[in-house]
Amino acid sequence: MALVLKTRTLLLIGLAGASLAGVTVLPWSPSQLLAEDPDLRQAAFKATMEARLSLVGAARNVLRQPGTDFPSLRQKRSAAELLGLLRAPEGVAALLDDIAVDMRLAQMETLPKVHYYPAAWALVHIGLPSVEPALQRLATVDDPLEREMCARVILEIEGKRTGKAILEDALAAASTDEERGRIREALKLAE
Repeated sequence: MALVLKTRTLLLIGLAGASLAGVTVLPWSPSQLLAEDPDLRQAAFKATMEARLSLVGAARNVLRQPGTDFPSLRQKRSAAELLGLLRAPEGVAALLDDIAVDMRLAQMETLPKVHYYPAAWALVHIGLPSVEPALQRLATVDDPLEREMCARVILEIEGKRTGKAILEDALAAASTDEERGRIREALKLAE
């Protein structure tokens, strides 16, 4: 019996250029991951990892596509959500490129700000592999919203106390006045 992965974010594969008829079908059932037979378990694990790599690659490709019109933003939102759900550190660089893209939908007006920025949400879900790249981006980028979202990602992942300590260490290590100013601004969010 084949298992067809059905999530709304999986639809991005079709949006990324492949037909929906080509949605990844895994040639195993979930119970095979727990099978007594080690060869069957290994084959199911290998198929799962190959499917994951395929999904992560498709999601990164969607994020790297140009365009800020509504269909593109919906696709990018799905791609970012998928990378976060898969906790895919391979997607951190692509997510940081879209960290300040507001992809809010009309029904989201009452949600916390981080939900307007699904790339930031995904980076938080990926966790620790996002912290150092977000810190590097925060120190070097000119866009204040992008810096704010990088700081929020760090503080959300690490917690305010540890996040503040990380930012203070970065401030002490900063090599230019410009970097120090950016990090000082981010430290205000930790208060």
